[in-house]
Amino acid sequence: MAWFRKIIYNKNNVAEEIQSINIDLNSIENRQYINPKIPILKSKKNQNIIALVDTGVNYTLEKIKSNIAVKDGKLLGYDFWDDDKRPFDGDPRQNPFYPRHHGTTVFSVLAKEAPKSLIAIYRFPALDMCKFDDLIEHIAENSIRIVNLSMGSNKIQDWLCFKKAVEKHNQIIFIVSAGNNDFNLDHNPIYPASLKLKNIITVSSSDKNGRVGRGSNIGPISVDIMVPAERVEVIDHRGVKAYTGGTSYAAPRIAALISRYLHKKPKSSVNDVLKFIEARAIKNNKKVTKFGWIPDPLDDYLIN
Repeated sequence: MAWFRKIIYNKNNVAEEIQSINIDLNSIENRQYINPKIPILKSKKNQNIIALVDTGVNYTLEKIKSNIAVKDGKLLGYDFWDDDKRPFDGDPRQNPFYPRHHGTTVFSVLAKEAPKSLIAIYRFPALDMCKFDDLIEHIAENSIRIVNLSMGSNKIQDWLCFKKAVEKHNQIIFIVSAGNNDFNLDHNPIYPASLKLKNIITVSSSDKNGRVGRGSNIGPISVDIMVPAERVEVIDHRGVKAYTGGTSYAAPRIAALISRYLHKKPKSSVNDVLKFIEARAIKNNKKVTKFGWIPDPLDDYLIN
């Protein structure tokens, strides 16, 4: 059993690993890398790329390497939190010794449900949210049309720079999770889910029968669509198969559906995509979402 843990920093004062020190206070029982080097990745030609903006991804996992977008032999993406080229999965804000992991599981849903797409990895700028300007500019420069953003907060001030950048790049489609606060977002907004922009699609979670998922936010004005995401198979940051759920995993199901649509119909506009999503929806409870519910987002109805 570890006696204590310590964080090792590099010369740029970026945390690189967490060491668990044994009870003898001399030997290292375990090392948890939190900013590892990127392995050699093979370049792939694919214009159908999804940008994942999250806590990063464990790009060292063999199970997901083939789904990572690569440009000029290097990982396509960036860590706008640490300001380096290693967007590794980790959120240390609650406890730096036990960082939260989120991005790898979301990545695995995108990879599974949009197998012909590649995924560019971006670690979001938690310490300076106005760096979203640079992040979205980077996405635009690489001609990426789809962005998955499974995160949010109730402080609109955090998202004002993001809002301006999204308005500027209005041909990029942002798929955003509605959040899991048990809110009606029409009355209790969460951002960026509640931003009223045409190129943001806000997604909530249901069970397999179309009932609102436990704690999932709703809103017939603020939430566009709902899909089953209460028990989703994922690969976690350790490379282990697990099951999880909530709106964080509803968003990538819609992002993957849109990616498959654009793979077949690459010249489609944002308005075309919105019409497609609305056409795929079952118009059930109007008090829950704007468009309704898609019971099986893996069905390529209206795509083929």
